[in-house]
Amino acid sequence: MSKRFDEYLRELKGISRRVGEGGIIVISGGGDVKGGRYKEIHISGGATITGDVETEVLTVAGGLTAKGSVMAGLVDISGGASFASLECDNLNVSGGINVRGSLRVSRTASISGGIVVDGDLSAGDSIKVTGGLSVGGKLLSGVVEIRLGGRSSRIGEGIEASDVKVVAAGGVCRGLLFRIYSLVGRKPCVLNTGYIKADNIVIENVICRYIEGNTVHIGPGCRIVDEVVYREHLELSNESEVASTRKLV
Repeated sequence: MSKRFDEYLRELKGISRRVGEGGIIVISGGGDVKGGRYKEIHISGGATITGDVETEVLTVAGGLTAKGSVMAGLVDISGGASFASLECDNLNVSGGINVRGSLRVSRTASISGGIVVDGDLSAGDSIKVTGGLSVGGKLLSGVVEIRLGGRSSRIGEGIEASDVKVVAAGGVCRGLLFRIYSLVGRKPCVLNTGYIKADNIVIENVICRYIEGNTVHIGPGCRIVDEVVYREHLELSNESEVASTRKLV
């Protein structure tokens, strides 16, 4: 990929939070966490973070609303959480997460369920999503792996990565059920985005304007409105629509 993109990933990976000057906060049932620096924050039930927080570990089993910015090492969520802004080393989500600003992860992000980010979503090493996602800006990472499920997903601007893989998870996303939903104008498990730029690209059920990569595999259910540009290899499914293709030499 571009030199600028590679430099961005190196900068992102270099971010590492080593806070924890405060103590350990444990909330069971419900309560508030004031802004400050903590070693660990553990929430079981429901809680509100009322100010800006820095911590080595944030775990949530239940629900969390963070009104200020959160900077953390590990963020592990089982349930649902809403953030004004979030930066962390590693992110694990089983459930749902909503970030009103941008979400920056210096290493890995793994989401099973749903994620909504109003700004950009970036991770230094990898982003893996199983379910649905809505990103207002760009999705940036080394490796992007998306298993589409449920409702349609969107990435407002586009995807930039080294490797991109977008596939349907199954159920209503494949086969007869997918065709039935499509006939009545309710296509589930489709990703809409502006563009995809990566070295290696494997996609299905993707609608976008432009694709550029070294090796590109476009599977069933895709519609590329403008052009597919490739350098080494291109494979097209006869169940997809591609306006035009061009090989770079």
